[in-house]
Amino acid sequence: MSEREIEKIIYPTCFYRNKAKRIKEICRILKEKYRGKVPATREELMKLPGVGGKSADIVLSYVYRRPVIACDTHVIWISNQLGWTKSKDPEKVREDLHKIIPIKYRQTLNDYLVQLGREICKTGRPKCKICPIKKYCSDIKPL
Repeated sequence: MSEREIEKIIYPTCFYRNKAKRIKEICRILKEKYRGKVPATREELMKLPGVGGKSADIVLSYVYRRPVIACDTHVIWISNQLGWTKSKDPEKVREDLHKIIPIKYRQTLNDYLVQLGREICKTGRPKCKICPIKKYCSDIKPL
């Protein structure tokens, strides 16, 4: 595919032009260096251009079904609201959550936290009155 074709497909995302270039470059690298296979380790994934910890964890979780938590802004915000971590650093939050969340619940919890963050517990403007888990963070004042 051309970058233009990729841009059309991913247009609804932010920075679609930059992402299209990266996707094209990653595909070239996967074909040349990895024989068309997506790496199965976080370290190898993060060697690809534009792939950080969150993206690597999403691939590991959804492609390889690994029990990892991908820390986006929603996961970080809600984890802080619940007192599970005091960090804003995604790597530290991931580490803190991996210490307390049993392996079998990680992907499901990750999905729920992202959805909760998108719809109810929005960063900086949570809708606490309708939050289904508000009783767990009632002592913590939203920012």
